[in-house]
Amino acid sequence: KRYGPSVQRNLFKRHIREVFRLSRCHFPCYVDFLVKPRKMAREADFELLAQEFERLVTQWSSDEKGC
Repeated sequence: KRYGPSVQRNLFKRHIREVFRLSRCHFPCYVDFLVKPRKMAREADFELLAQEFERLVTQWSSDEKGC
């Protein structure tokens, strides 16, 4: 529980789920993600998380097509 109290952890999980939900069509069906937040992720807002995830999406979509 290095990330922080349960309120912060749950908010981070909700943000990550929403960002993934918005961009999951860009990933292959067989992809699983393991997200381990770092302490600096506490200061990240939803927009920053979405931007970083979008960067990941562009890397994946250049390699493979989604579902």
